[in-house]
Amino acid sequence: MSHYDRNHDGAALGASHHVPVDDQRSVYPYTVQGGATIPDSREAARRQNMLHTTYLYLAVSVVGCMGGAWFGSHSEGFLRMMLGGGFLLWIALMFVLNALPNVALKIAENSPRLAVPALLVNGGVAGLALAPLVFVGLHLSGAGAENGTNLVSTAVVVTGAIFAAITGYVFLNKAEIKMSGMLMAGLFGFAVIAIPANMFLQSSILSLGVSLVIGVIGAYQLASTTSMLVTNPKFNSPAAGALMLFAGVFNLFQAILHLLIAGGRD
Repeated sequence: MSHYDRNHDGAALGASHHVPVDDQRSVYPYTVQGGATIPDSREAARRQNMLHTTYLYLAVSVVGCMGGAWFGSHSEGFLRMMLGGGFLLWIALMFVLNALPNVALKIAENSPRLAVPALLVNGGVAGLALAPLVFVGLHLSGAGAENGTNLVSTAVVVTGAIFAAITGYVFLNKAEIKMSGMLMAGLFGFAVIAIPANMFLQSSILSLGVSLVIGVIGAYQLASTTSMLVTNPKFNSPAAGALMLFAGVFNLFQAILHLLIAGGRD
């Protein structure tokens, strides 16, 4: 008896009941006989829409960040406040930068129509936090705040290239990227302790070490978040995905710009 029922021309009509179910799965993966699930076009469309919305929200956050950084780096009063605020202002700024994304996420999930303005504001505040570093980069480029965009634009290009490379690799390979929780906590803890310590020590070596650690954290955030978007079919929060991706872009950009500034000073 043939494993497959055939018509008078010898063409297979389908899996015979004589074929074990495991063998049928390999030959007819999308049939009831094969026991596999028929692909759900609605689920595929939902995930595609979720990805598109996630990267749209990310673009909104990045635009807001660029706007905030431009405004802050060109405002003499704002720069004077930021550069003269000292340690207490830094603590307050870190609190705002860590609390605001949670507020933006709640707004976006509870009122989807307000998602874009919420993420725009979150990005704008992050840009204001970057403004002093951007200001230094502009002036160190040698052409003043109006035209000296060499270091800043280079940091943007390098960040964009790393982002594209990580995104392309994960999407093409459907890679699952995870890092040890203890290692991540150690890196984050080092950054939290070293940043305020360096405000008093003013050590160039410690400063470079902090930048490298923040850059590694940013790259990991991009890779792990992109991996989650690609490989986790249950994930369905574009706002959360965009905020996590933005955190990676933010950390990566500031680390690269700081390293370029340190190299420019040398």
